[in-house]
Amino acid sequence: MNWTMRASVTILLSCFIAGCSRSSTSGKYVSRSSNEVDMLDLVEAPAGHLSGTLVISATNQDGIRKPDVARIVSGSIYRGNVSLQIGNNGILSSQFNAVGSLSGDEMRLDFGGNTEDFQKTSPRKYESALVELDQHGDNIKQKYAAIKEAKDLINYVDALDAELQGFISWGNDRIARVSNARNWYAIRVTQYQKCVAFVQPLALRHVPSWKWQSCVLNLDNDSYNRQQAGDAIAQLQNKELMGEQDLNASQRYLKF
Repeated sequence: MNWTMRASVTILLSCFIAGCSRSSTSGKYVSRSSNEVDMLDLVEAPAGHLSGTLVISATNQDGIRKPDVARIVSGSIYRGNVSLQIGNNGILSSQFNAVGSLSGDEMRLDFGGNTEDFQKTSPRKYESALVELDQHGDNIKQKYAAIKEAKDLINYVDALDAELQGFISWGNDRIARVSNARNWYAIRVTQYQKCVAFVQPLALRHVPSWKWQSCVLNLDNDSYNRQQAGDAIAQLQNKELMGEQDLNASQRYLKF
């Protein structure tokens, strides 16, 4: 054996003894569901000793991405049996254990009664899993946005219906009072005619006004009251006109 070959063998043996060779156990292992992606990034060095991190990426029920959670991992592997200690980054943080097995590229771990399967994967596939997680979250957000929009539309229609019912009730009430209003004005006209018939001959005979002015004062007062009532009706009609315009605009919106 020449010197070059002898040196190469010596380097390989030294690297093997020191744990330089890359273990088949080392790599990224991913467990995923529709709303969560868990990634174990493990390194076996020296042989039988595992270290790395656990990164948990998840969305909440509204589809919003939570901040990723990272945990320090240490443990061991022997003949396919895996034992891990997973804790926080703080010195006084608590930790929990996970035990399981590794067979080929599949790692099954038990976390206190909950079993989770991890598949060895490449960094690129792990990134794809995170992209799909975000897409799933976006779909949920769009779903909730559509539900909210539908509820808002239902509430708007209910409010519009209540306003329409109020408008109909007001209109029916006005219709019901038409006959009373006609009678009221008919009585007033009769009173005015009687007053004029009473005052005119007295005024022509120069009878003192204090004997007949009460009738005229009643006419003046009634004229003022009619003016006030007319202004109130005009204001109410203007208000109802605006309400009718709003209803028409709302109907056009719903048709659109």
